[in-house]
Amino acid sequence: MKKNAGGAAPSVAEGEKYPRNLTKEDVDRWMTELSNCGKWGKDDQAGTINLITPAKRKAALVRED
Repeated sequence: MKKNAGGAAPSVAEGEKYPRNLTKEDVDRWMTELSNCGKWGKDDQAGTINLITPAKRKAALVRED
């Protein structure tokens, strides 16, 4: 786990799934690190929907009863 701006990693108590004591810097870093902005070009407006290909659309319409 990466350390926050203060040098300490966000703490996770025993048995807890999510870290606590997050800082604004943690969230700001995630917004940059995890962003897909620009992934498909600077003029793209569709974003993640680009992952839905014509083949995936067709497969979604097929019913197997």
